[in-house]
Amino acid sequence: MSIVTLTSFGENNMRTLRQWLVISLAISALVLSTGCADDSEAGTDNNTAGSEAGATGQGGEAGGEAGAAGEGGEAGGEAGAAGEGGEAGGEAGAAGEPAPTGITCDEDTAPLSESAAEGEFAPGTRISTVAIPADKAAADAAGCATMGANNGSGLTGLLATLMISSLDEFFAADAEDPVHLLAQMSGWAAGQTGAEVAEPVLKMYLGEKNEAGDLLVSADSFDAEGNNLIQFPAAIEGCLVTTDRGPFSFTLPFNGVVVNLNLAETQISGKVAVADNGINMTETNISGYLTRGAIVELISTLGALCMSENAPDFCDSVGAFLTGDPEQLVDLVASFVGGFDSAVDAGGVVADSCAGADCNAVSVCLNVASEAMVIAGRAGEASSEAPADAGN
Repeated sequence: MSIVTLTSFGENNMRTLRQWLVISLAISALVLSTGCADDSEAGTDNNTAGSEAGATGQGGEAGGEAGAAGEGGEAGGEAGAAGEGGEAGGEAGAAGEPAPTGITCDEDTAPLSESAAEGEFAPGTRISTVAIPADKAAADAAGCATMGANNGSGLTGLLATLMISSLDEFFAADAEDPVHLLAQMSGWAAGQTGAEVAEPVLKMYLGEKNEAGDLLVSADSFDAEGNNLIQFPAAIEGCLVTTDRGPFSFTLPFNGVVVNLNLAETQISGKVAVADNGINMTETNISGYLTRGAIVELISTLGALCMSENAPDFCDSVGAFLTGDPEQLVDLVASFVGGFDSAVDAGGVVADSCAGADCNAVSVCLNVASEAMVIAGRAGEASSEAPADAGN
């Protein structure tokens, strides 16, 4: 399930290079992800006070310091009392870090208008903003929902490495050569509020514009049988959309080489509002995991790409990490960047925390927003030839 292509592929070399810079958002997990969770001295669970320090024995010195509260904890624990004849008790533990802020939206949406519900890919929207949390605190505040020690913020160094001031230069509608990533809330009929949609499905497509300026769905959005390549069953509570978790994959052909990047246990969550021409989404996060196995595959593919005659410019900076045995390189790369911060087992279950060799994945979180947009149809096909299950 769920394969998404984030870029289109033209013949112009500059376009291709810019697209690969966007793709490097994923590649940065190889060279820029940050450390593995260390649970050996971790604090207590969220919203729990730090532990009390033990008192010393008779004639002892000061009581031990109180344990620090865990993430999301309240005030630290009480200081230990001194033993008889001892000195003053130890200091109280410090309060823990604030817990991640969950996104809430209790008020229902307005009913979807007839104009917003017209067409095979209605109601539609276009991703207009993509950002990486600057650090874990920013990821927590934005509502990123990973179990990683960095909560998806490990990719933040990518922008500086690629000398990109903002990813919006690729996704903004007025960008020089914009990437059109489209979405549809399938199952939402005219007259229904968000809460009244029985079984919404969030579908995503690669888009392109025709000469008239209409947004169309690219044929790359479907498999050989015409089935939609990315879709997540969802629920809408109030105006909050939350999808089921599932695989979220990029399949990217480049100069005869296919690059596959697979995120495990990915979830999309954000606020939705209706407009006359579709739906808007704000405060939206794409949260998932890049596993060790996926990184090994990526090193192998990108290593071959960087050794080709038409290697993209990013190979000048990361190519040294991509030669040799991928199984050996994945640990070498991880040692340079501090290791993995999450654990995902073979069945796709994400552990609440991990330490040392148990960590085998990098948490990923993208903060996105989208603008209501009419999706006019399919590129290169008459709508009458569309597969019956691809739209509403």
